[in-house]
Amino acid sequence: MALKRLPCATDANVVIDLYHGRVLAHAARGFRLLVPDVIVVEELRTPRGPELVHQGLIEAVTFTGEELLAILNLRGKYPGPSLADLFALHLAHTQGLVLLTGDGLLRKVARREGVEARGVLWVLEQLIAMGLLLPHEAAVSLEHMLKAGARLPERAWRLRLRAWRGGQTA
Repeated sequence: MALKRLPCATDANVVIDLYHGRVLAHAARGFRLLVPDVIVVEELRTPRGPELVHQGLIEAVTFTGEELLAILNLRGKYPGPSLADLFALHLAHTQGLVLLTGDGLLRKVARREGVEARGVLWVLEQLIAMGLLLPHEAAVSLEHMLKAGARLPERAWRLRLRAWRGGQTA
């Protein structure tokens, strides 16, 4: 039986962390990773965004002129997050998607806009729950992410790493 892939709007840092964690292909089996085209082209350099689209690991989403105006209005309301991040927020908001981001400020803005925001640790938990990763594989993935410079809440990643190393779910 095929998994029903959960569609999520995704910013660059989650894609990059999953890539460095060597689980982007696993994530693409459990999630439809919808990424604004501006992020695919401008922010995904390593890994290269267009190659990830070609491989079917992420899907690029293009916006209409009307949507661009709405995003610029968001920019006026919330000047803190990057414009690219606001594209991801707009996508999540208008499509009723979970927003995947590691950006704390973007998470706060998402909450204000009524958008559920989750991070890469949640993605790893979901991959375990879906049977796409074993706990010890999630631990190895998390270690790779941290070595590559992922900025994650220390208490949260330490708790998960300890549990996953022991073969437990977090």
